[in-house]
Amino acid sequence: MKPLFAILCAAASLSAKADVQYQMTITDPAHHLAQVEMTQAKGAGKVDLMMPAWRTGRYQILDQADTLRAVTASIDGQPVAIEKIDKSTWRVMAEQSGTLKVSYQLYANRLGERLHHIDDSHAFIDASGAFLYSSATRQQPVTVALSVPKDWRSASGMEKTGEHSFKAANYDVLIDSPIETGIHQDYAFGAGGKDYQLVIWGDGNYQGQQMADDLKKMVTASQAIWQGYPFDRYLFMVHATSGERGATEHLNSTIIQTSRYNFAPREAYLRFLGTAAHEFVHTWNVKAYRGEGLVPYDYQHENYATLLWLAEGSTSYFQNQLLLRAGLMKPEEYFKVLAGSIKAYRANPGRFSQSVSQASFDSWIEKGGDYGHNFSVNIYSEGALVSWLLDADLLKTTANKVSYRDLHQRLYAKHRIPETFNDQTLLDELKSLSGKDYSAFWAKKVKAPPGDIDFDALLDQFGLKLNAGDQALFTGLTLDDKGAVLGVEKDSPAWQAGLSDGDILVALDGLRLVPGTLEERLKAHKAGDKVKLTLFRRDALQSLEVTLGERPAEYKVVPVKHPSRAQKVAFKAWLGIDLPAPDANKA
Repeated sequence: MKPLFAILCAAASLSAKADVQYQMTITDPAHHLAQVEMTQAKGAGKVDLMMPAWRTGRYQILDQADTLRAVTASIDGQPVAIEKIDKSTWRVMAEQSGTLKVSYQLYANRLGERLHHIDDSHAFIDASGAFLYSSATRQQPVTVALSVPKDWRSASGMEKTGEHSFKAANYDVLIDSPIETGIHQDYAFGAGGKDYQLVIWGDGNYQGQQMADDLKKMVTASQAIWQGYPFDRYLFMVHATSGERGATEHLNSTIIQTSRYNFAPREAYLRFLGTAAHEFVHTWNVKAYRGEGLVPYDYQHENYATLLWLAEGSTSYFQNQLLLRAGLMKPEEYFKVLAGSIKAYRANPGRFSQSVSQASFDSWIEKGGDYGHNFSVNIYSEGALVSWLLDADLLKTTANKVSYRDLHQRLYAKHRIPETFNDQTLLDELKSLSGKDYSAFWAKKVKAPPGDIDFDALLDQFGLKLNAGDQALFTGLTLDDKGAVLGVEKDSPAWQAGLSDGDILVALDGLRLVPGTLEERLKAHKAGDKVKLTLFRRDALQSLEVTLGERPAEYKVVPVKHPSRAQKVAFKAWLGIDLPAPDANKA
């Protein structure tokens, strides 16, 4: 039997090593390689170490463990057996306690998935694609140290403990705090008593200081929705790339990837700012509070949830409102985005087939494409429109005293993680805020396909109207640059004629059809004309007759000529600015 003093000393020794430590050394940047060492205290018995199967902010199984090689383990410096027991789990077979060290090679070349990327200019590391974890130590403090080439600089939303080292409260914070290290441009600013940093990797047609100045205006506008911030410091990471696109929200930061030449002209720059605003809104809506099914995260399996439309759709709804309130977007530019959303919605047959609730649940298997367009809705775009409908109804019901912003502030104030909420919670909060029972709305627009929306009535509430542009010929076809059919809109002329995705168009009315010229060739026709499309299907040549249709080429949202006082008040309560005069709209 060991003396009590010896037992206490051993316990103290293990406690002192309770932090989980990660050391990453960039070994071969030209070939995207790094060596990772993970050190943690191990109790008696075998221990399983896992690589997450997906990453936060992307609801898709990514099978991230395939980039790990040569995994070895030791306890107190002595090698021990470690075996892979499933696609993303390694089991340390040794039973004894002590200091466990696990080493492995990481191949980091999944930039577009925003998992990791190492080259001779930088390394981007999302912990979900780089660092193993065990259930037993998931909630223990974490430290990360990097060994990188000279002249590289390191940044993360985590607390910095050295030039290239960081610490986090636990693995959940680590996995939501990606690291950008390398050669980049760096800008710092303060707003609302919080510290911000903008880090840009890659050259492009951007103006870094202007970006920082505009982001400062945008982040301040967030307080029109929430009271307070869920962070003390926030990091904007921007990758100016040649091909990757997309962005992901994180607990204290965001990573935005866009073409290096996509920061100008103004319309492109506004898209960048809109993306930054979207990810920043997520700092509250998803990272501070999120719906049932997503709390806590299960990194090894899908987190099924029916409220992703609120997570993503509400965020899409608010993003441009932040730019508008910050003075970064003009009213006519906001109206143009709104008109584009209406046009896209009316062109989506899936609005009659799937609810935003079901689309949320199916996000893990959503593939887009022909079936996705014709029989489903999108948690971003349709979720934003359902959010708008709810906002408008709240404003109307409460004589403009309560808006959708108040619901989100209530979620932030009362249902922050580790608490969560569900449909009934939202209905209870809506009734508490407005005095109205929203069960009928929920059944019709959330749990059922949203169907047609009366945009005329919706816009009229705020002193706006929808103008349809000139009619344009319509086939319902989406083609790639080689003339192959990517999609056929349900019930469109092409659908009725029997065209299908995969068909390869080769001729129109008996004459060769050069890829990319169908629209130009059809200008010689009018709606109601019949044309013959010749195509290859399964390598066999055949022809189909299509009767051309038409629909508006575009829509415009504009102020009404003589708005009432009620409309002006409603508009101000909705967007926080005055309703522009009709002649001020240049859209």
